[in-house]
Parts: sequence; C-alpha cells; structure tokens
Amino acid sequence: MIPEVIDVALAPTQRLQNERWDALLQETFSPAAQIEVLENAPETVCIAENGVALLLPALTGVAGRRMRYASGGRRLFSSADVAAAATLVRMHGVVRESHLAYERGVSVERDRISRDVHDNIGAQLLSALHAAEGSRKDGLLRDTLTDLRQIISDGFRSNYKLSDTTADVRAEMADRLEVHGITLKWWRLLLRICPRFRKRRCRS
Repeated sequence: MIPEVIDVALAPTQRLQNERWDALLQETFSPAAQIEVLENAPETVCIAENGVALLLPALTGVAGRRMRYASGGRRLFSSADVAAAATLVRMHGVVRESHLAYERGVSVERDRISRDVHDNIGAQLLSALHAAEGSRKDGLLRDTLTDLRQIISDGFRSNYKLSDTTADVRAEMADRLEVHGITLKWWRLLLRICPRFRKRRCRS
C-alpha cells in the first residue's frame, strides 16, 4: 500500500487527495456503504456501532471518515482492521511530514542563495560597474565569478564525474591565466602533476 499512500499524501490538490484516500479505503476494506465524512472525527482509529462501523481520524488536508459493513457487508470490523487503518494513517503522516521537510529545505536554500546573490554578488557587480577600466574592474569581476561559483557549489552536493570536474578546472584556470597574458599548456600541466598521463597520451 506504500505507493497508494504516497499518491494520497502528495496529491496536488485537496480534492484529489480526498478522492484518492476514499479510493484507498474502499480498496482495502470494501465497505458496503458509501464512505462518510466525519466533522467530529476521533483522534485514533476505532470501532463503532458494535463492529458495524470503523472511524478514522482526520489527516492533513483530509477530514475524518466513517466506513460501514466491512468486506461488502459479509463481516464486522475487527482489531485487524483497526491495525491496518492505523498503519495507513501513520504512513500518510510520515510521507506528508517528509514532503513538508523537503519543501522547507528547498525554501531555506532558495532564501540563502537569494540573500547571498543580493548581498555579495549585487554589491560586487555594482562596484565593478563604477570602477575605472583596467585591472581593478577585471579583479572585481573575477572575484564576483568566484563568489558566484561558491554560492552555487555550497548548495549543490551531487557527485561529479572526474571528466566534468577536470573540464571545469581547465576552463577556470585558462580564464585566470589569460587575463595575465599566459597561455595554459594543459597536457604539460597534467604531466607535471601526474606522470602516468604520459603513457595515456602516447597510447592515444
């Protein structure tokens, strides 16, 4: 039932969430009567009407429910039904809380990036705009680019491929050296750092 509970908890609208919850309850317990919405729902799952009905608490965005006549009216609700319904309720709560925690994390990270861009990058670009032509302007722009990369990398923790990382390092080094009129000899640099590249280059 985990995929179905996830579909309920992450439904994009409250109406769809209620429809999916009712469909899940119908599939699980097959009540003979139509599932009813409870305004005054209990805090926990409980049996009512001497086993004829099962009452469910309200969830986030979903009102409480009352089901009658389990398995198409062929039996009464039992303690096993209480346990099953309680499990569905707990699973729904876990999924909703996890989703809300994710959204809070995204919001916090977005605020951090916005604040850093506004406070640091904006001020540095403004300084570069009003700086005289020459080395000072170039230095401000290089510092701004470095800070921008740092802001992005602080919030991005995915694993990089070695080839991608190497390409980024190569591009950044070439940009920095070009400002000073220096041409980057990439293969020579690699050979000095790691002699084993010499064998690879010979084979290629």
